[in-house]
Amino acid sequence: QQPALFTDPKDFRKMKIYLSLLSWTLCTVCGLEDDIYKLLSLPIFSPEALLESESRYTCTNRPGENKKLNDFHLRGTALGGWLVLEPWITPSLFYQFLGASERWGDEARYHVGLDSATFCKALGREEANRQLKNHWRTWVTEDQIRNLAAKGVESLRIPVADWMFEPYEPFTSGCWDGALDELDRVLRLIRKYKMTALIDVHTARGSQNGLDNSGDTSHYEWVGKLSDSGAARYNHWNIRGGDWIGKFNHTSKTYESINSTNFIHSLKVVSDIVDRYENNPTVIGIEPINEPWDYIPMDVLQEFYWRSYEIVQRRVPQWITLMHDSFRLTPQFWGGQFMKGCDRYAVDTHIYQAWAWENSVEWFQEHACNDGKHLRKMEALGVPVIVGEWSLATDNCAMWLNGFNDNVPGYPKVQCEMVKCPPPYMGLYIQPNAPPDEEMGPQDPFGTGGKSYVEYGYCPRDKPFPRELAVVRDLSYAKLNAFDLSTHGQYFWNFRTEFEPRWDYQMATDNKWFPLDWNSPEEKALIDSACLSFDMFESAAPPGLPPTSAAVGLFVTFLSVSLLAWMLLAVLLWQRYRKQQQQQWGGVVGGDSLRRESATTPLYRSSSTNIISNTYHHSQHPYQQQDSYQGSESVGLVSNREGEAVLEEVEEQSNSASVLSSKAIPMMLMQTLRGDSNIATPKDSTNIPILPRRYVQIHNV
Repeated sequence: QQPALFTDPKDFRKMKIYLSLLSWTLCTVCGLEDDIYKLLSLPIFSPEALLESESRYTCTNRPGENKKLNDFHLRGTALGGWLVLEPWITPSLFYQFLGASERWGDEARYHVGLDSATFCKALGREEANRQLKNHWRTWVTEDQIRNLAAKGVESLRIPVADWMFEPYEPFTSGCWDGALDELDRVLRLIRKYKMTALIDVHTARGSQNGLDNSGDTSHYEWVGKLSDSGAARYNHWNIRGGDWIGKFNHTSKTYESINSTNFIHSLKVVSDIVDRYENNPTVIGIEPINEPWDYIPMDVLQEFYWRSYEIVQRRVPQWITLMHDSFRLTPQFWGGQFMKGCDRYAVDTHIYQAWAWENSVEWFQEHACNDGKHLRKMEALGVPVIVGEWSLATDNCAMWLNGFNDNVPGYPKVQCEMVKCPPPYMGLYIQPNAPPDEEMGPQDPFGTGGKSYVEYGYCPRDKPFPRELAVVRDLSYAKLNAFDLSTHGQYFWNFRTEFEPRWDYQMATDNKWFPLDWNSPEEKALIDSACLSFDMFESAAPPGLPPTSAAVGLFVTFLSVSLLAWMLLAVLLWQRYRKQQQQQWGGVVGGDSLRRESATTPLYRSSSTNIISNTYHHSQHPYQQQDSYQGSESVGLVSNREGEAVLEEVEEQSNSASVLSSKAIPMMLMQTLRGDSNIATPKDSTNIPILPRRYVQIHNV
């Protein structure tokens, strides 16, 4: 129970974590003394220390030490879908589970793989391990690594499973045997081709987010019986949850308790990775956990990150510790006391547009550039940020992106493109049911969310834009401007897919969506200028990062201010010009406002355009020439070379004056424009002069 000492629930949670760590460490002493430092390598704080302010999560430089913090920039892609399975990345590995009810009937639920955990359960130890070994060898090959290096990749983020280092059910059976050997194989290849690797712990026992990328979809349930619905169905999105840090309550959307056992298990994994690769020059860092969802209490998550950071810094201080933002990259959680003054760490944020509504490519570009503004603000607070995942997808049409034969309810929002499912990457006639039968429509099991099915040998993928290659390149460069220039680096997701170019780094570079030479002045200029039209007044580079964008930003600011100054000057000159004309003509004349300028010289003037619309006003031109049409009550039009027209009385009899009423003038002009040869005289007007058609010239209206 929470004693009175703990007035803040956060402090009580910290104390429970502390007590669990302490008791577990004391138990470890019984015969495992040597493992204490390898296992935890973290100090055992006193209970009082846990109740101190958040300053405990800060770092101080050593006396006399004055170095630049977090002086690094990472750029690359990820080896996703390899050591942690995700059906949408490698569908050929999961086609074998389609049509399960036809083969298994009501027992289908026990023979379907939705993720890494159920893959082992559905196939059993031997068959699962046989298929996995073939998958590991063929998904990441030396040709793939060589090609990535040739395409300008500098670093690879490698998702690994926590059970590879600390096994638990169902992985203790041996279905994942050989995974560590595969990781070592690829690390040697990465070193051979002069790249670096960051090890990303992509999974956690109990699941940190309830998604297949955590290794365990966790909260889902099979719906009804086959005999009732005619197909096997499962429900996931309505009851999604992750139990890594405790038991999640779907009703209250909170954690009822903190699972210190899982907390310690994940720290042990961090320690194991450090122990295994601390002397490997290829490995430059670690991410202790990937995408913990935003329902996890942030104080618990920060405690985990701080413990992980300490393990790394005490053993391999040159490593970078990447901390996922839990989809909460705000100054409320980052940029304050937490990690203040600390070196060799960065906050990992994942930015996708694949769950947006259908929009123009310009909309996606603008939003990418706006993301850059937010990232620059966080960097300005002293938070080193890495965009650890992003793609060029603008919809979620990628087949099974949101789960095997499933989708988020209400998605997709667009009409997806259907393409022929390609041959399996592991070779023909090796993987069961790959490629899928071209004579079969959608096959179960079906998720209860949106549609994402194989149909008659065709698979859905992202809807293309008109002029796809060009517009996606523009989008890509806008994202590179926001994600690469504005931060400490970025990793594109993913290094390859089976048929999704907007999620595939190698296909993207083949389509010229990414530069091959990041140091090319031409490519730098294109990336630097990609957001200028959306961000006229801000530099594209945060303090301490490449200065090219800062120079471009200053130039654009100067250009914009100059343009505004010229526009203001033009307005002032135009107002002065109008004032002079008004003084010359005695004011703007319109409607009934006809002014007699001289008692001896009866002259009436009005702009022709002012007669039709008061919104236009044309001045008298100095080269006006009078067309004198003589007549006792006649009025002529004075036309000039600029198309101006002025009504002028040519001659006035001594005993009568010709006055144009406000009603007569518009009527006369409209009749003239219609082409009437004779202009009728209004009944309420007298002495209305008739204007011959050849003198009626209306210009520039």
